[in-house]
Amino acid sequence: MNASRPTVSLLLLASVTWCGCKSAPQPTQEADSDPTAILDAPIPASQRRAPTASLTEAMMLLPETPQKPSIDIDAKDSDWKGKKFRRFNTKSSLQDGAQYWSGKKDAAMRVAVDADEGFLYVFIEVDDDRVLPTPAGQDPTDGVVLWLRDPGLDALGTALPSNVGLDEYVDAETAILFLPNGRVEAFGGRDELDFNSIMQHETVSSKSGYTIEAALKLEAFEEISSLPLAEIAFRVDLLDGDDADRPGHQTLLSSTPDRGADAPRMATFVAGGLLPHVPVGAPPPRSNAIGRWKVEDGKWNFVSFEVIPRIWATLEDTEAFETALKEADTMKDLCGVARKDVHLVEAYQSRGGKFRTGLVLCGERAVKGKCASSAESNVFVVTLEPNDDSWRVVKAINVFDKPSKQCTYDPVKDEPFYAHLSFYPLDVLSANVWVVGWTRTHTTREEVSEAYGLTMLNTEYDVPHLGTTLTRETKLTASERTISTSSVYLTYVDKDDSVDICQVEDFVDQACSGFDRGCVTYEHGRTILTHIQMWSAKKLRFERYELSKHPGCTSAFDFSDARGYLFLQLKNRIGLLPSPRSNDGSDTEKLDLF
Repeated sequence: MNASRPTVSLLLLASVTWCGCKSAPQPTQEADSDPTAILDAPIPASQRRAPTASLTEAMMLLPETPQKPSIDIDAKDSDWKGKKFRRFNTKSSLQDGAQYWSGKKDAAMRVAVDADEGFLYVFIEVDDDRVLPTPAGQDPTDGVVLWLRDPGLDALGTALPSNVGLDEYVDAETAILFLPNGRVEAFGGRDELDFNSIMQHETVSSKSGYTIEAALKLEAFEEISSLPLAEIAFRVDLLDGDDADRPGHQTLLSSTPDRGADAPRMATFVAGGLLPHVPVGAPPPRSNAIGRWKVEDGKWNFVSFEVIPRIWATLEDTEAFETALKEADTMKDLCGVARKDVHLVEAYQSRGGKFRTGLVLCGERAVKGKCASSAESNVFVVTLEPNDDSWRVVKAINVFDKPSKQCTYDPVKDEPFYAHLSFYPLDVLSANVWVVGWTRTHTTREEVSEAYGLTMLNTEYDVPHLGTTLTRETKLTASERTISTSSVYLTYVDKDDSVDICQVEDFVDQACSGFDRGCVTYEHGRTILTHIQMWSAKKLRFERYELSKHPGCTSAFDFSDARGYLFLQLKNRIGLLPSPRSNDGSDTEKLDLF
């Protein structure tokens, strides 16, 4: 055998549905004869639920945070020339008290938002023909409330079912009240905030009302999903009271008024990367771990929501992996590198350092932003082994059953487009089991759809594809919208020793006035469905349960009292949330998730 041309196992996968769980769940021995075959350096059981990695190189290379705002905080708009302002001065912006509102001189506002690496900037110009003070100890009469939150945490909240009971951990929202006299205070919730430390602000009165300008640090957010913070969700509410004898405000005008449960209440601003002003303490266990950052004892610390892989660790230095991909003749044949780009999406190394596995995307390039109709892309799970002082490819498994008609990062017109790939080891099942996350969008003249999907594989099986399922799907037409959100559990549905899937789907059917506009849920338009896949020890895959119901998986499935895990899928990340009963083999010891 030519040593420069290693033998590689190439496997194309058939599309199947899947699943399966136990306290520290493992398939039956028939399914995997040696589930810890590459457990060359496992993490001690006592450490598996807490971050153990040292600060990664990427985290240590966070740019230095600017300590001074780049604009003068003086409540003047001279630094805001060319910035986009929005005016809120019509009835369409009224949230409450329309009967008290006499027009745009009574209560209106002009709002702009901007950011740099060090600060979030807010400029609010208020029109109010009668500004009243707020008596001590009473609800505010006149003022502005700025609401802040991280959309990344909202995405995590969407991925969690209501019966998990974690809403309080991912529904963090900061509300800051600016009074016309220049005083600033917490608007409910965070009384402990030191406003002098988290922002600079100025309020100036005028003949027509008052103007507020503020520069807020990242520490103004109660908690966030990632560092640096790339996106910011915000809302500005204007409170107006014109009756001195009546406590509190009478009119509430909002930048995003509440129009019912189907309408969003926050606008999103792309900040580009807001950096911390206080030190970073406990880091995440992997570069894209699912959890939250929170300021504790003067430091930003990361608290993981997910199971920390016990066999695999995120590979930060991927140069050797990428070199192995370039030198492997088989990858050249598979990817057709003369016409395609090869991208290492994500990679892991066993904690003993003897094995590496990565997710690789091979795709054709778009030319001048256009993707040819003949373009094709493939996704592979690639395994490496040491080869003297380097690494060599020993296996490449195709994640999908056929190539996608698309360029690497650009769609072909009218064809489904796969993006936001992610990769995660399911070593709670076996050292060789992986899950690949993806999104699929498909836009035609008649319909727009977006789906979030998971595909599981066992790299040691002759037919490695264990199955695929969707965690979320939205379909839009000019007159209807359907939204499906599924909680996908690895748990024990039947009484054998093999894990199964219990999938609880929340399906909503809505009528719309246009594409993704004016959508309201039909009467009886919400349905809870269950889908079950059982592990087949004979076929070594998960197979759909043919009957419509099973007592082990119902619409009222109680995750808090189950043995197993919940898949967490965000747009570009996957993780596993352990149930309180799943604590390294013990059903009696409660797992401290936080």
